[in-house]
Amino acid sequence: MQMLSNKFLKKDWTFDFIYLFLILIVINIVFLISTYLIFNKPLFQADDLKLLRTPEKLLMAVIIIPIIEEFSMRGLFVVNNKLNIILWTLCLIAIFFTFISQPWVLTPLMLGLITLSLILFFNFEFRRTFNRFISNYFLIFLCLTSIVFGLLHLSNYPILDTHTVLKIFPRILGGFYLGYIANKYGIKYSILMHCINNTIPLLMVVCYQYFAIK
Repeated sequence: MQMLSNKFLKKDWTFDFIYLFLILIVINIVFLISTYLIFNKPLFQADDLKLLRTPEKLLMAVIIIPIIEEFSMRGLFVVNNKLNIILWTLCLIAIFFTFISQPWVLTPLMLGLITLSLILFFNFEFRRTFNRFISNYFLIFLCLTSIVFGLLHLSNYPILDTHTVLKIFPRILGGFYLGYIANKYGIKYSILMHCINNTIPLLMVVCYQYFAIK
């Protein structure tokens, strides 16, 4: 147990980037196949198959969206310099405008975010105190951001049912993993793993399209 604990506390590239990531992939595949068998749903939606025919959507799925999602969800753990503060703020604004349509919700969130970002940007002492606070309560913020990260993916599905909810659990687990990587190694590494994670389902879609359908 002590050895496993040390794995999470100390930097271990093999453990963090290979073993943990493979566990995450296996869990994703198990959930995907389980929902297929239990609910008799198709492994992939029609929109997933169409994605391969549009290079701009591929670029969005594999690179652009991971960058935006990482800075908006995991940027909280790396607001230790001005560039990260700017990117965190811009990506959160993009998330707010994408998922929130009610002005009475959007307006106070925007004002609060911009105010906090300006203080973090110009006040070094406040930034250091803020980062210490996030670090002290890292597990709480990791849980919150991971759950929000998973719930945001509900927008990918037109119908909210048991099948949809089950497909969200791997996203929440992915949020935990990416938050862990961002906090331990830096956000560029969580972006890299997010890009790889988004590429794997696309490769599965390719295999499904060219082998299972024929």
